[in-house]
Amino acid sequence: MPRKLLITIIFITNSITRHDVDGGFSEGAACSPRNTAYLNPSKALFPVDTVKCVDITAMGRTLNFSTKWPIQQADTLYADHMRLTYINRTMFGLMPNLELVDLTGNKIKKLPIAIGSIMPKLTTFLLAKNRIQIPKRRALMRCFTIKTLMLSHNKIRSLHAMTFAKMPSLRVLYLDSNYLKFITPKMFAHLTNLKYLHLGNNLLKRVPSKAYMPKSLSIYITKGNKLRRNSTFALTA
Repeated sequence: MPRKLLITIIFITNSITRHDVDGGFSEGAACSPRNTAYLNPSKALFPVDTVKCVDITAMGRTLNFSTKWPIQQADTLYADHMRLTYINRTMFGLMPNLELVDLTGNKIKKLPIAIGSIMPKLTTFLLAKNRIQIPKRRALMRCFTIKTLMLSHNKIRSLHAMTFAKMPSLRVLYLDSNYLKFITPKMFAHLTNLKYLHLGNNLLKRVPSKAYMPKSLSIYITKGNKLRRNSTFALTA
C-alpha cells in the first residue's frame, strides 16, 4: 500500500520527493513498490529496480541489517513510529546517499552533533513527535547540506543563539506545536537562507517583527499562539 506522510497541513502520498520549496516538496522521483525495499526481522523484500527508498518501519527496535543488502544507493529512509531512542550510526553507514530521512513518531531525545558526517547528503530531516532536547551551549547539530528540518510536537521549551548556528543551508524550519514561550531574532540570525518558518501553536505572547528576522524569510507562521495586540517587537539581543 502507498505510504502517506503528513507535514503540518500538507498531506502528500507516495509522491514524496527529495527537495523542498517553501515548506513542501516538489522535485525528484517518487517512492513506489518498484524502487522501495521493505525490511523486517524475518524477511527483506527488494524491488525489481534499483533501491532508492528503504522502509524499515516493520523492524521495530531490532535494526538487524545485512551488509549484503543492495541499499547503498537509497536516498530516502522511512523509520517512523518505531519507538527508536537514538540515532543508529551503523544503520546509516550502510546507506551513505540518504537525502530524506523520516524519523517521525519515535522517542529520540539527543541528536549527535556530527549528523553531517553520519548522513553526508542529508537535505530533509523529519523529527516530528519525538522528544528532542535542545542543548544550551552548543548547536543542535552540524550539517551543511540540510534544507528542511521538522521539529514539530517535541515539547521544546526554549531555543538559544547557537541552536541552528551549524545549519547554514536550512531553508524550511518547523517548530510548531511545541512549548516555546520566548524567541528573539538572534536565535535565527545564522539562517541566512531561511525561507519558511512555522512557529504556530506554541505559548508565545510576543514574536519578533519579520523585518528583524533573516532577510530571506518569505513565509512566517505564528498563528495558534496567544499573541497580545501589537505583539511584534524588534529585540535583537
